[in-house]
Order: sequence, then C-alpha cells, then structure tokens
Amino acid sequence: MNQQRQRRFKSAQDAREALAIAKEKGQKVPDEEDLFDSNCITPGTEFMARLSESIKYFVRAKIRDDANWRNVKVIFSGHEVKM
Repeated sequence: MNQQRQRRFKSAQDAREALAIAKEKGQKVPDEEDLFDSNCITPGTEFMARLSESIKYFVRAKIRDDANWRNVKVIFSGHEVKM
C-alpha cells in the first residue's frame, strides 16, 4: 500500500509540474479546484469515510426498497476495516 501511495503522490506531483509548464507556455489549463487528486483515495481520508458511508446508505436503501435485495447477505469492508 505504501508503494501505491508513493506512486499516486509522484503522479500528482508530475501533474502539478505539467500544469505549471502549460501555464508558462500560455496554454489553457483547468482550474485547480476542478482537478481530482487521486491521493484522497487512501484509507483514513475524508473522501474514503464519505464513500464508505454512502455505500452503507445505498445497501441499506436497496435492502429496504428493492425486493430482489431482501434475501441477500451483504458483506462490506469499509475503509475503517484493518487488513
């Protein structure tokens, strides 16, 4: 997991450098707030906590509202589950 995290940080750094170079050349670049930082897809981040809660909500709603889900056993390991 650490190696994967290092690759994502390196990728984010490379992307920031590429944007800076594009700006220097006068090219049109997207606003920084419009960019998605894949480093947030890591256990322990706010993004993963919100995603986990959304998935739990979805499963509960499907079991409650969809007859096809009523007899299904759902096992979900969220971001808070240690490996």
